[in-house]
Amino acid sequence: MRRAEIIGQIVLGSRGIRFRPIAVLTQEQPETLTHGLRDGARAILWVFTGQTGSDWANFLATTNYLNSGSQPFRSDSVRMGAQI
Repeated sequence: MRRAEIIGQIVLGSRGIRFRPIAVLTQEQPETLTHGLRDGARAILWVFTGQTGSDWANFLATTNYLNSGSQPFRSDSVRMGAQI
């Protein structure tokens, strides 16, 4: 619920929309503050640029590819420990 409230405040608030969250009972553990801050930063990025994190990842991978003359970054290669 915390993440939804943070994102809602940022995104809806940037459009002049006021909202009030409604608590829902659940057996799940509360979301961590770290996740809320991360998603809040993503929402701020989206409000100011209109682009999502995946848009930026694609842009940065393409930019790195064009500047270095090598293949674009692939996260699965890092995870697997493979050399590109």
